[in-house]
Amino acid sequence: MKKSGKLLKKEDLLALDKEALVALFSSTVDELSSENKQLETKNQKLSQSVLAYEAKLRQATQEYERLMEQVILAKKDRFGSKSEKSNSNQLNLFNEAELFSSESTNEERQEHPEEANKTIKKTPKPKQNHMLDDANLRVEEIIHDLEETEKEGYECIGKETKKLLKYQPSEWFIEHHIYPKYRIDYEDGASDFKSVPIAPSLFSGSSITSSALAHIISLKYNLGLPLYRIERDLKAHDVNLSRQTLSNWSIRASEEYFSYLTLRMRDHLLKEPILHADETTVQILNHQDGSTNKKSYMWLYRSGTFNKRPLLIYDYQPGRSHVYPLEFLKEYGGYLQ
Repeated sequence: MKKSGKLLKKEDLLALDKEALVALFSSTVDELSSENKQLETKNQKLSQSVLAYEAKLRQATQEYERLMEQVILAKKDRFGSKSEKSNSNQLNLFNEAELFSSESTNEERQEHPEEANKTIKKTPKPKQNHMLDDANLRVEEIIHDLEETEKEGYECIGKETKKLLKYQPSEWFIEHHIYPKYRIDYEDGASDFKSVPIAPSLFSGSSITSSALAHIISLKYNLGLPLYRIERDLKAHDVNLSRQTLSNWSIRASEEYFSYLTLRMRDHLLKEPILHADETTVQILNHQDGSTNKKSYMWLYRSGTFNKRPLLIYDYQPGRSHVYPLEFLKEYGGYLQ
């Protein structure tokens, strides 16, 4: 204990009477309570300072991101393309174009011969593991063993193995559904018929199934194959479907099924606090509305980069008037960039 700022020893405490000890203890408790209140006050001030610095840090981070976006836009405006017209070397998402030709490397060397003659020091690539992945592929074991008479008296001391990658061609087949009908005749001359209800088709009057159409759409839009190649591939499997039929099925799937998915995506998109929108030109040969202009626009709406739910919707329109984004975003109340 302390008395008048001095630390008391054991002998000093023993020399004090009862009343002095009580008074000393009370003063010590008061001092500790006062110091505790001072520490609590300092702690509150430090907490407030930390919150203020965190708010300043968030504000500085947002200002930094805003300035970086301005720098990127300024660079794009200064050094980017000044025209929206697509050139022949640009990949077009909505045309049936050939992707990734190996001729581009030769063309670049012809355009820049002085760079092609430079000696480029290549960094050695790490060795790749070409072992086949047993965890994701079905493994079929084939044992090449001797005849029983040939290995009689021998002891098996080990084995040699090798793995080969094989491909089994896809199969198109007809699924023939049969619905037997049953009749019962009653004594009063009445009859009753029973049969399992016929399951509805994917499209009314069509024989296509969801699995077959999903494969065709995946070939068209995921792998970028034109319809004439898909038609030729199907014919190689003895499936005679014209590209007009494939096109009609894709359009009907979009109208009767995917359109509802797009509406749901739009509902979620309009709930995002920040959206991005832009438009680009597309060439249309035949317009459904009868117009003759060959240049139309594909409007793009997407969520932010850091959003938890990435959404992207393409909206075709015949022009770039402000009425089109106003119609698409008429229920939106956030920020548009």
